[in-house]
Amino acid sequence: MNKKVCIIISNFKGKFEVLEIVILSIINQSYPVENIHVVMVNYDFDFIGFISMLLKKASDDMQKEFIKRNIHSVPMEIDYGLSYMRNLGLKYARETIKDFDYVMFLDNDAVLDPECIRTLVFLAERNNIGILQPLTIFWHEKVPQSCGFLVDTLGFEHLVLPREMIDLQEINYLRKKYHDWGRSIILVDVDKNGLVPIHYAIGCAMFFSRKCIDRLCCFNEDIFFWRDDTEICIRALKLGYRIYGTTKAKVYHMEQARTRKREIHSFINSEKGRMIVLLILDYRRKRFWLSKVLFKFLIAEILNLFQRMIKDQKSFIVSTKAMLSILGNIVRRGIYYFS
Repeated sequence: MNKKVCIIISNFKGKFEVLEIVILSIINQSYPVENIHVVMVNYDFDFIGFISMLLKKASDDMQKEFIKRNIHSVPMEIDYGLSYMRNLGLKYARETIKDFDYVMFLDNDAVLDPECIRTLVFLAERNNIGILQPLTIFWHEKVPQSCGFLVDTLGFEHLVLPREMIDLQEINYLRKKYHDWGRSIILVDVDKNGLVPIHYAIGCAMFFSRKCIDRLCCFNEDIFFWRDDTEICIRALKLGYRIYGTTKAKVYHMEQARTRKREIHSFINSEKGRMIVLLILDYRRKRFWLSKVLFKFLIAEILNLFQRMIKDQKSFIVSTKAMLSILGNIVRRGIYYFS
């Protein structure tokens, strides 16, 4: 295989010991490493010190050559959010690497299985797929995390998992873990290629064809973080691209990435992203379409509040403040705040 793959790592205050495992998992791919380029977009990170550490620990000349030639750094001085970070890496790849065929957006705590890139390229080439998500697995628990997500009419996400790869104990673990997100679990049967159609790929490991990402242009920077992955995939679906999850390629998620904001800000960003997704899902050049979107958004928020009220008083208060903040912005600045 001679297709060139560019891996863009969003590195927000990353830890050396975690990123070392991530980079080594890329170097040790069965796919030809000369066809892999890594673009690290770094915020508050000593890239020179990290590269020096990698070179000292490199086991052979091949690893040293890859570290020197194929790992690129893009500094980000001010934190403008995850979407901006990914766009910065994508802009660098288009201007510097130029002739790549696929781009993979990877979190700084996502570790690739040795066959991951080879499998993703093979499946994308053979099936003409726009976006692919490898099966993500929790690093410590070794429990499947996601094979993709489906989105309902209210913008709630539903976790997709292969029926044959998960047992009842693992399902109960995931239900408890994702309780706050309002996510249900959908068990599916995969085809002979290990593929299942989904609405969007999880942001920690998203694999795009060059044609698809170029037509989409970039991530929506109005979404600071959370649901940036949902929004870009829904746009891809609207443009006719196919999105699949696969069990044949695997990524292990260490969940060591650092978050940016306090709980209320996280909730506001999440619900702002939901509003944008609903606008894309329901956009019609017809009368009252915007009113219907707003109505669906309010229904979703009421369900969110009810769920958190059941959980505990603190979550309910935080969610109420977040919802009032979002509605206040709608009134004060109009719907263009979200578009």
